[in-house]
Amino acid sequence: MVEWDNMCFIKQGKTNIKYLFILIIAAIFAGGIMVGTFKLMKCSYWWPSTENIGDQTAGWQVLKNEEFGFEMKYPREFFQTEVLQPTTAVMDCDYANFANKCPFIPIPGFTGTEEEAMKQGFATSERTTINNMSFCLQKITEGALGTTYITYNYTTVRKAKCFTISFTVPYPNCQNYLPVENQEMQKAYDDCILANEITKPQTIQRMLSTFRFVE
Repeated sequence: MVEWDNMCFIKQGKTNIKYLFILIIAAIFAGGIMVGTFKLMKCSYWWPSTENIGDQTAGWQVLKNEEFGFEMKYPREFFQTEVLQPTTAVMDCDYANFANKCPFIPIPGFTGTEEEAMKQGFATSERTTINNMSFCLQKITEGALGTTYITYNYTTVRKAKCFTISFTVPYPNCQNYLPVENQEMQKAYDDCILANEITKPQTIQRMLSTFRFVE
């Protein structure tokens, strides 16, 4: 039977030193576990770390535009063919109204208007900020042979011109691996989901973090 009188911290007007000491030790122990768990979480895969960012882009290709002083880094192996790799382009635009309306970047092979492209759903436009610089992001979506190709056009204004950085990323349709009939197909499906939903978005974000204009 538990002796409840002995469990009281204040007993007959006096402090029960033994149990108070046990309580303090238990609190210190619990705090140590919480701190250790937090540190372990920071080391886990899903906790985004800002350490060694430079190492993550080490060995990447550098794309430069000397005229406009732009440069960025990208992993060459990330793009399957040369035509998908980052490029820069300059065009005349309503740069004075850039803050109010994003420019429409011409789509190869499409002769319709911006409104038609948006209505048909293969082009979208949004505003974003990269390294404290305002950009308009136009995404063009096309499909071929079970793969969706998304072209990312990041446009900003430099020297009274619209300056655009473009690259295309393929996203295979992971449903092609369903129904899963063996372990090999399961691995292929899992790898496809991992690449489309985690690896590729993370790589794009690292690329964007290297955008800069050198004055």
